[in-house]
Amino acid sequence: MNSEFHVVGSDPRKIEADLRTLSQRIDTVLRRHYATLGMIRLLSPPKHLRQRGRRVRMHVPSRWLVIASAVLILASAATIWLAPLISPRWIPSAWMPPELSPITVGIVIAALLLFERLVYPRIVLAGYTFRLMRLERIDAGGEFPCAYTVAPVPDTASGFGWEAWKRAQNLAPGDLVIAVSDAQNNGRGLILLRTEGRLPALMWDRNLLQVDAFPALPKDVRLLAQHFDRACDRHAAHADRIERSRNLRSGQMETPAPVDPAKAWEGVALAPALKQRLATLAAHFVEGRATATHGLLLYGPPGTGKTRIARAFAECMGCTFYPLSLPDLKSGYVGQSGENVKALWRKAVAEPCAVIFVDECETVFGRRGGVGTDSFVEEIVTAFLAQWDGFEKQKHVWVIGATNRRDLIDPALLSRFEEQIEIGLPEDAQRLGILAEEFARLGIPPPLPPRTVALTVGLSGRDLVGLAKRAAREHGTQQALGDDALESLTKALRKQGSTATDARASWDTLILPEATLKELKTTAGLLQHADTFRKRGIGVPRGLLLYGPPGTGKTQVARTLANETGLRFIGASTADIKQGYLGQSGQKVRELFERAREAAPSLLFIDELDIIAATRGGQNDAILTEIVGQLLQEMDGIAAQTQPVFVLAATNRRDQIDPAVLSRLPKQIEIPLPDRDAVARLIAVLLDGKPLSFPVADGARTLAARVDGKSGRDLRSWVESAEHRAVARAIEAGDPDAVAIALADFD
Repeated sequence: MNSEFHVVGSDPRKIEADLRTLSQRIDTVLRRHYATLGMIRLLSPPKHLRQRGRRVRMHVPSRWLVIASAVLILASAATIWLAPLISPRWIPSAWMPPELSPITVGIVIAALLLFERLVYPRIVLAGYTFRLMRLERIDAGGEFPCAYTVAPVPDTASGFGWEAWKRAQNLAPGDLVIAVSDAQNNGRGLILLRTEGRLPALMWDRNLLQVDAFPALPKDVRLLAQHFDRACDRHAAHADRIERSRNLRSGQMETPAPVDPAKAWEGVALAPALKQRLATLAAHFVEGRATATHGLLLYGPPGTGKTRIARAFAECMGCTFYPLSLPDLKSGYVGQSGENVKALWRKAVAEPCAVIFVDECETVFGRRGGVGTDSFVEEIVTAFLAQWDGFEKQKHVWVIGATNRRDLIDPALLSRFEEQIEIGLPEDAQRLGILAEEFARLGIPPPLPPRTVALTVGLSGRDLVGLAKRAAREHGTQQALGDDALESLTKALRKQGSTATDARASWDTLILPEATLKELKTTAGLLQHADTFRKRGIGVPRGLLLYGPPGTGKTQVARTLANETGLRFIGASTADIKQGYLGQSGQKVRELFERAREAAPSLLFIDELDIIAATRGGQNDAILTEIVGQLLQEMDGIAAQTQPVFVLAATNRRDQIDPAVLSRLPKQIEIPLPDRDAVARLIAVLLDGKPLSFPVADGARTLAARVDGKSGRDLRSWVESAEHRAVARAIEAGDPDAVAIALADFD
């Protein structure tokens, strides 16, 4: 094949040909088995309302065949039995019909029956299409909620495509069916495939599900369905790449007609100044001005619309547009990837005006010599540098890159991007605009809830689109959304990707001194409304250290803060950070903070901080020193971080934490051992809902008087020991249902 755009492990042209060959076989095989007289009857619209839902007789001969057979039999009888009785004087012999023997009549009837069974259905159903389909998903509503992968589809390159159909009972994603469509491509019915037994048929015009309409699945149809199922996966994995391969191979990239720039940028949610800046860059390039740039890098958090901006460029500029990713250039052997880059640039330079858009460009332009960069990527980078520099004087090829990991791009290529623009998270007005547009598109009535701005702080454009879809699914589209509903939805959205916590952890389950609890609630309020306070000049702490004796509930406090604030919660243990080799631990710390920033505003919890951030200069190993250094850089280093990450740490050995790390945690709250009153409340919480032989309140006070200096963990162990004694007593008595915890079990 053409080596210019060969992709590792799969040839797009061969995949395309294989899929097309299979799709062409499908209609032939299915028509051979299901273009039958019974199918004609199922597809025929009912003549009367009473026929809707009534079972169709699939194998009874048609009326015209019965009448024709009766006529032939009577005629045969007449010529054989009546002819001798008729006198020639009455009827001349020339007028007598030829004699019809029973054999002749039988042959004619058999021929008519074969015609009806084999030929007639093919003629009547010639305009219908028989296809295989696989159910991929069922959307919430609408007239056509079921999305299928389907073949054959004549107007596609591979013969495969996607279609939406009406809902069918007893089907789940992954099930295979045979679809029957009329000449206008309207779906008329489905044959539900089964591994054994007869096959049901669903016909919408007749409002009929006939459970035994067709014989069991023939072997050739079963094998065809299995091949189709595997081909669906290939189609899903390679459909976009096949189309790109066709375009790049043919050199006929679509050049859209330029449109009004203002209209092209309407759907892009950006600050007006930034939108104007991008539009100006596009205009200077299209007009070929000396001030035009030939490299633009868009960087920022995921989901902020960088790819959408590239589409806006394509719409407003009218240039030939080459969208690329790593599989478009990376090939199976050394040397071929560089040739792919050269071929791409040859095509781009041949155009009057061309834009090469590289999405996720940190994978295509990875840092040479880096740990995660292979020889193929290094070859692509080197070839791209040569082509970019070589054709820079042409002034009509523009390279646009999009990334959320700018630091991973090779420095030489990064320097070629003359303009580097950060696409940050949407501001208040932009969030309102995105959400209002999505609500209108999904049919959720206005207005937006009053607290929308505060509740959606830190959400990207993609997050807001997902939030709107979730609102439409769970809240419905009959009435406007309220603050409480939106708060519940945003909390659920932020918890996606969070470390799992105890859902029961709340302020009511925390047994702490009133002053400590008030301080924690104040901190939670600051975190929930950080954006509002920051705009009013109020400082929001970036870190909180919980310290105190072991077992006092510091981890439970962290869980409670996560639940009560509704922020995304990312928990890290020492094993998640400390690695075996130099360089790995620092990288783990960096990745942890990057993950937290991508989900910002978020709460990053580091348990047992003293283990990974011990004081430097003593007997610490080099790995701990590396971790401390990276922590300092991430928490308050030279790089300004616009995305707020709140660091929550816990320790019971505050004196052993490095002073520099402690200084990055300006807010420090002691979680002390509980006093007698707190012990009584803790015991009451621990005993709540358990089978007791004494009143909870009285028993809690009695037990609290018997302990002193115990932590919450100690009290939990004490209660569990009492439970075990009560269980052992009930088992010995032979009546597990009679289990009851007594005060004596706490001795």
